[in-house]
Amino acid sequence: MFDALRSKLDGLYFSGFPEQCWKLRIKDRIVEMTSQSPPEELLAAREQIDAIDRELLVLLGKRFELTHHVGLVKASRALEAVDPTRESEKLAELSALCEKYDLNPALVRELFSKIMEEVVKNHRKLRE
Repeated sequence: MFDALRSKLDGLYFSGFPEQCWKLRIKDRIVEMTSQSPPEELLAAREQIDAIDRELLVLLGKRFELTHHVGLVKASRALEAVDPTRESEKLAELSALCEKYDLNPALVRELFSKIMEEVVKNHRKLRE
């Protein structure tokens, strides 16, 4: 069953166990894999996580639609693609909200910095 996978994955191998359980060795780490179904509680939590992930993508898409409009306005008025003051204020605001939602401020800054980098890249393309 795993022969095709074994041949494709360098550094991995499987050792046989009873049919419902295999061990996977990845760089000296052994991970047990089982064909038993995960508990319902875990499946329900995963479904909720998947739904939230989809919602996050919808919101990110809406955010990029708005930033596209901002980019068009900036381009039409020959404004700079990046506004360091706005970015700094926004990151500070988001970092302050992290405590309220029990989030890691460094992670949130990193995520939003990446989003802002993409926005600036898109704004620069609009000016070309």
